[in-house]
Amino acid sequence: MKVLKMMLVSGLTVSMLAGCGSKPEAPKAGSAAATSAATTANPVTIKYYNWATGPSIEQINQIIANFEKKNPNIHVENVQLVNNGNSLEFYKKLDLMAASGEAIDVADFSNVDFVTERASRGVLQPLDEYLNKDGIKVDDTYYMTPKYQNKVYGLENSSQLWLVAINKDALDAAKLPVPTWGWTWDDFRDYAKKMTKGSGDTKQYGAFFHTWGEYANMTAYTELPHPYLKKDQTPVFGDESFKTFFNLRRAMEKDDQSVKPYSDIIGGKLRYDSEFLGGKAAMIPTANFVVNLIKDTNKFPHTFKTVFAPMPVSSKSVEIGTSNLGGGFMSIGQSSKHKQESYEFIKYVT
Repeated sequence: MKVLKMMLVSGLTVSMLAGCGSKPEAPKAGSAAATSAATTANPVTIKYYNWATGPSIEQINQIIANFEKKNPNIHVENVQLVNNGNSLEFYKKLDLMAASGEAIDVADFSNVDFVTERASRGVLQPLDEYLNKDGIKVDDTYYMTPKYQNKVYGLENSSQLWLVAINKDALDAAKLPVPTWGWTWDDFRDYAKKMTKGSGDTKQYGAFFHTWGEYANMTAYTELPHPYLKKDQTPVFGDESFKTFFNLRRAMEKDDQSVKPYSDIIGGKLRYDSEFLGGKAAMIPTANFVVNLIKDTNKFPHTFKTVFAPMPVSSKSVEIGTSNLGGGFMSIGQSSKHKQESYEFIKYVT
């Protein structure tokens, strides 16, 4: 039986740039560790900012209810800053809140890069004092941990494995089987050509490539030890896979016309979820967070079933059984007036 190799790709960049470990500074007066927790007689309310939609909101509410049963002195308000599930719009609003000096207790982040970017601007609270007090060693506890200047700024609340989601109706119409371990990007291209149909506004493309960094070279995330750096920390962009994957995308766009032009995606600010669940693309490499979107038939009404395939490999000679592992994170705002209570919440959730 093949063992799934979960490549901790995103966290490695931050870990290598952070350098070796060092002893945390002693707590100072008024520091995070000096913040006192609420008591039953003096309960506090903290706000948890996220971009959840549909079933995800109910899941969060259940988690909060369970937390509040164990912590009756802490009330958590579930706040969706955007109602369309767009994380990038969420970050814009969160940054405006931070710039205006508004208190931020707990916030969700979809990638380590988004955490460390805000940590570098002083928006987030280091968590080391709390973790040391609880004896929690993050590198032994979590798959990946966002660090900046050797301090911890977020805790992982989800692990996201990458896969390929496929419209079963389109697959059946093309008389194609569900792909299995070992299918290649050449196979992916062939599937996309066979599932492309129609023209104009009603055209269904065989596949969709989104604008996130992973889509520039998905092979780098699944087959290289690190998608950005070599062991000596020099850039890995000279690797042949970058050229190969670029040529694959160009051929699918220009020659096969089986994927929507990148210019249309950027110009139209197209969303990966509406393109796939709206039936405009038959297949999309994505992560398992897509499952909740598939279940949300109120926001994304559709009648077709979705099947899942593993990520393709670059060639038949590649050892199969690999997938990129991403993650979501929870952080505490530097401006929070209830840092201890916020920490108790993110520790519970993660």
